Amino acid sequence: MVDRKSLKLAVPLVLAALAGVWLSGCAVAPLNQTPATPDSPIDGRATWVGDYDYEELLGAGEDGADESSIDYHITISPGASGGYDAEITLNGFQTQQDLLGSVRGDAQQITLVFVDYAGDNMWQPYNAGDVLLTLARNGESILTTWGVLQPQLEQNQAPGLYFHGNVG
Repeated sequence: MVDRKSLKLAVPLVLAALAGVWLSGCAVAPLNQTPATPDSPIDGRATWVGDYDYEELLGAGEDGADESSIDYHITISPGASGGYDAEITLNGFQTQQDLLGSVRGDAQQITLVFVDYAGDNMWQPYNAGDVLLTLARNGESILTTWGVLQPQLEQNQAPGLYFHGNVG
């Protein structure tokens, strides 16, 4: 038979041990839960992988020549470091830029952040960490909000539906 004094000491110890086991179980994810990784469906950036294009029409030249334009091309792909990378190319009237960026965001919206220059560039105005632009899903369309990367024409600098391409 157990005496009262031993029982009074044992009950709090047993309760503390049970609480510790219960709390440690709360800190561990269930076995069937998959952590979010860049390749898992939980990471919504994977739905943005693909190519996106926008042609900014600048108007006819002074001599009545064909309309000038700048072609914007974005390729989003899985990156070597486990994230997602963006290659942004601008080519056209007095413009040549090849940019490398990182992709931040989720399935509904991504932000392209400048990392470095690639290839030949007529200008190099961007710094690492600059937000180039943001793309957001808007039904079957893509809403663009420009960052430091800006179209040439002022009327195209407002947020709007510019890029077309893969829309999950």
